[in-house]
Amino acid sequence: DVRDVRKSMEGIKRAYFCQPYAPHSLFTAMTFAVAAEEMKLEHVVSMTQWFSSNTHPSLTTREHWLTDRIVMMSPKVKYTIINPSWAFPFVYFLSLELIAQMGIMPDLGKNALPSDEDMGAVAAHILKDPAKHAGKTYRPTGPKILSTQEMADIIGKILGRKVVAQKMSKQMFRKAVKVAGLPIYTYSQVSDYNEEA
Repeated sequence: DVRDVRKSMEGIKRAYFCQPYAPHSLFTAMTFAVAAEEMKLEHVVSMTQWFSSNTHPSLTTREHWLTDRIVMMSPKVKYTIINPSWAFPFVYFLSLELIAQMGIMPDLGKNALPSDEDMGAVAAHILKDPAKHAGKTYRPTGPKILSTQEMADIIGKILGRKVVAQKMSKQMFRKAVKVAGLPIYTYSQVSDYNEEA
């Protein structure tokens, strides 16, 4: 609710907007942007993702693209965009049942996994002295590029069993993740990235 967002911005000059990974994220982004303008914030760090595109099959990614455009048009508030890779560590655990029970993990390609803490640190650094970052876009990553098999080896060590990364069709990935009981939105969006991995 924009009224609640306005209230949360009272006395605030700078903010970090992390677009939610959920249905209606574009509505959330617009609500935030409108409130930030009305409350005269001076600077915002907005996180989307580096695949953001108006032609991507994932609705989430198209909404991230629109969010990037919305904040670039802001007349009063200065923005810095950070758009890391789509694969935060949580993505690898969407198929935890399959991993734990069968030792199979969907192969999501190579990725330099960023952590939530890393993204928070980047946003805090920018907001500490935002003037030199206004209007810029950064693509922070984790410290090392890991293959899915390397991730599978780490998870296997924790589980005490061998875990193998395996290419899966979009349909098979969705079936594997569905058993976790997650909302269909979550795994239907992530499955669109399998083909790019």
